[in-house]
Amino acid sequence: MNHTRTTQLPRNRRGFTLMELILALTLVALVTLTLFGSLRVAIKGKEAAETNVEPIRTADLAFEIMRRDFECAMPPTGILSQAFSGTNNTAGDAESDSILFFTTAPGPQHIAGDGDVRRIEYAILEPDDTHAERVLVRRVAHNLLAPQQPQFYDDEILIRGIAGLTITYYDGATTDPYPSWDSTQYNNQMPPIVEITIELDRPVGTDGVMKRFPFTRRFQIPCGVVQQSTTGIGL
Repeated sequence: MNHTRTTQLPRNRRGFTLMELILALTLVALVTLTLFGSLRVAIKGKEAAETNVEPIRTADLAFEIMRRDFECAMPPTGILSQAFSGTNNTAGDAESDSILFFTTAPGPQHIAGDGDVRRIEYAILEPDDTHAERVLVRRVAHNLLAPQQPQFYDDEILIRGIAGLTITYYDGATTDPYPSWDSTQYNNQMPPIVEITIELDRPVGTDGVMKRFPFTRRFQIPCGVVQQSTTGIGL
């Protein structure tokens, strides 16, 4: 006679019930949502910090390049140097000034800057496309002793999305700023101090509203001469 033996599992080895699985999945979902919310807050905080730091960093980099050029600026006399010219312009609701002068490249083997002579111009380029952004460029002309004037320049874009560029000049005799400067009217002399204000438009907040960030820096020109009198000089 054959006997059928039935094997019974111990009660303590039962599987999970459907209710237990649903409860476990619910807890996992809650933990996931909590972690996602924390990560989202951290990402938004990082983006906000980068948004606040980016305009400052951009302006500082541009000011550092300007500082080197002004420290090595050459007097507006001689065959390799011409007039120091700063013009006052307006574009829309902001200033769009420009400045042109001659400077030397820092000499790598010498303490003082005595490299090649360059003609430097800082100006804002207006885009042809109305939807394009304005840019601040550093226009450099080399080989100034060539038989012909250079036809091509090296345009280095320093800042994209610039709103305004304001350049004022101080003669060292008074505290009154001048909106423009022409060395030919100052006996071929340069201003001792140049003040530059850069305005940047950047989106802020969740809705991306544009905010204007102004940054100002003053530069001393070593070869600039303090003017004893500015009476009768038209700017």
